[in-house]
Amino acid sequence: MTELHDRLRTLVDYWIDHNQEHEEEMRQWAGKAAPLGPHVAEALQMAAAKLAEATTCIKRARDVLHEAPHQSG
Repeated sequence: MTELHDRLRTLVDYWIDHNQEHEEEMRQWAGKAAPLGPHVAEALQMAAAKLAEATTCIKRARDVLHEAPHQSG
C-alpha cells in the first residue's frame, strides 16, 4: 500500500465517525430547538440529512479504497 492509500483509509474512517457524531448531535438539537419554532428545527434536520448523505459518499470512497488493488511505492 502506498502512503497516500494508507492515509486516505485512515481519514475516511475518521470522517465517517466524525460526521455520524455531528449528525446525531444536530438531530438532538433539532428536537431541543422545536420550542423556538419549526424553521430552526427543520433547518437542523436538513443539515443532519445532508451530513448523512455526505457520510454515504465517504463510505463509498472507503469501500473503493478497500477493494482497489494497491500499488507499491
